[in-house]
Amino acid sequence: MTVLAFDTTLDVCSVALLDAAANSILAERHVAMNKGHAEALHGLIGDAMGDAGIGFSEIERIVVTTGPGTFTGSRIGIAAARGFALTLGVPIAGITTLHALAASAVGKDEEPILAALDARRGQIYAALYAQDLDELVAPLALDIEHVAESFPASKLIGIGSGAKLCAAACDNIKISPADHLPRAAIWGFAAAKIPADKTWPMPLYLRPPDAKPPAAGSIVSRTLEQ
Repeated sequence: MTVLAFDTTLDVCSVALLDAAANSILAERHVAMNKGHAEALHGLIGDAMGDAGIGFSEIERIVVTTGPGTFTGSRIGIAAARGFALTLGVPIAGITTLHALAASAVGKDEEPILAALDARRGQIYAALYAQDLDELVAPLALDIEHVAESFPASKLIGIGSGAKLCAAACDNIKISPADHLPRAAIWGFAAAKIPADKTWPMPLYLRPPDAKPPAAGSIVSRTLEQ
């Protein structure tokens, strides 16, 4: 099964074409960026397809990260995935960004994997996974000081931008040496095993956006109404 996997939720635009049945990477593009994902994504997909020597008609499934991450980035990836799936008539599946990060930390260790993202304001987005990527604790937003009580295992492997924050809060976390940004060529294989969504994947928001609409009657609100 030929799978197109991509992620735009964090400070990277990551694309991979995978042969899921053969467990092989056909091509990938993985470019660090903190903006410009919408402009870069389709070009990176085209480059990867050129490297793999395949056409769109050969893609059999689309997989995409759903967040948590930046609000704009999460929407960009999901919108693109929906467009491809609709146009090509192929199944689509979403995987959380935390699940995708955990895939990079799988190794010979037996310790559970704590995937954590710095959510600012003293909080993290986090989830806990077994080494086989079974979800042990579902994604949640929590204050950093509550990490130890929320994930009480004797030893954990931490990955993601929030891993060092968690390790500073409790001493049972070992930081993974893997890339702390989700790489489609790694997590795409795990996502390919997820049953295709019967409905479109939706962005995973674990808290409201920091930006709020202008208050009724404010100068900004009155200006927008004109």
